[in-house]
Amino acid sequence: MIAARRRRPATPLARPVIAGPAATLQTRGVRARFALAAGTLGAAVVWACAPPPAPPLAPAGTSRDDGTGQLARASVRLRHDGIDEPRPVRAPADRGHLDDLGGLDGLDGLDGLGLGGLTYGGLGYGGVTYGGWGLGFSPRRTAPPAYQGVTVTGGGSIEGAVRWRSGGGVAWPPGCAVARVARAGTPVAGAVVYLEGVRSGRAVPFAMGAARTGGVAVATACAIVPTTQVAGPLPVVLLVENADRERVRLHHERPGGVTTLTLDPGGRASLAVERAGETRLWDGARAPAWVLAQPHPYQVVTGDDGRFALDEVPAGTWELVVWYPPLVVALGADGPVWGPPTVERRRVTVPRSTTVRVAAELTPAR
Repeated sequence: MIAARRRRPATPLARPVIAGPAATLQTRGVRARFALAAGTLGAAVVWACAPPPAPPLAPAGTSRDDGTGQLARASVRLRHDGIDEPRPVRAPADRGHLDDLGGLDGLDGLDGLGLGGLTYGGLGYGGVTYGGWGLGFSPRRTAPPAYQGVTVTGGGSIEGAVRWRSGGGVAWPPGCAVARVARAGTPVAGAVVYLEGVRSGRAVPFAMGAARTGGVAVATACAIVPTTQVAGPLPVVLLVENADRERVRLHHERPGGVTTLTLDPGGRASLAVERAGETRLWDGARAPAWVLAQPHPYQVVTGDDGRFALDEVPAGTWELVVWYPPLVVALGADGPVWGPPTVERRRVTVPRSTTVRVAAELTPAR
């Protein structure tokens, strides 16, 4: 007997079901294509919404460089600290070399309060940034401040002018417009007038509450300019720039040591000034630059007319100092022979809410 086989009913055609490794590969392929499309779309959105790229900075010293030409002729304030105390950073003297301006966590920019007075600073050139970036590093404070800013009540002012009593000096370098000489009866431009021993007085304005006065020195073909400037309260940073076409090798001579740096054309470096006193920047081939640093704001550089003004001076008796950089007294076989600085001191009594006028005459030191 032959048993009949039951035929299974026909089923509709169906899409094959893929399982196992083939299914995994198919799923991964779909996900990869989706991720690629999403990433492309996201990149397009970011590109469309992003701000336009900032234009490249112009070469230092050119007419398109924002401020360099003016910085070469005047000192400015450097914005130094934020509201909070700066993070400790070792100064160049600790490392035996100089930092370049690659770090951006030191200074927030250059401010507009310069040397004080009306000609070399006051509320003069500036703004709040230099090229949109901070420059240099932050010198750390290693001791309590030597000066305390307070509200001065009934403060007075000291105004005056400085003239040469007699002539002296040899113009060097020859033919350089900023070569220093003394001519009897003429105003003394570029002298530093300051009060000595001030422990408290005028507070730094709120706009400059997070700043310290620093400066800019620019090496040109025959001089480092400005040839005289002031800096403070301490510590400060001095920005040095080479505007010459040749490489320069400069010496930073200051209280506490000497540092040597080499700058290519257009190069910049930042130098720490942490102690009160005289700082000289020189190379032996150019007229040097002098920076006088004080822990207080009662300091100013005389203008071309020899005049100066110190405001908000606390009532009392103060020692007023007029300081002028060394002059070349002779030209020797090895180069210029420098004399000592010319310094005059006098006691000045400032009554409450009164302006005291001073006329000073200098005799070139030899």
